[in-house]
Amino acid sequence: MRALAVYLHAYQLVPLARVSELLADLCACEVSEGTVLTWVECAAERLASTVAQIADSLERESVAACR
Repeated sequence: MRALAVYLHAYQLVPLARVSELLADLCACEVSEGTVLTWVECAAERLASTVAQIADSLERESVAACR
């Protein structure tokens, strides 16, 4: 449920209030906007080193290919 909340807010750009409503509708649980925000912040902290490693790898590449 936490992963779903973070995904909806961070990737799908669903507002916090709407994420709370969706969780109530889909999972039959009441989750406050503050709780969702805490989950998003926790995920960001846990992923910070991974994001930094990806950024470092991209900076070291001489050519970036896109499709």
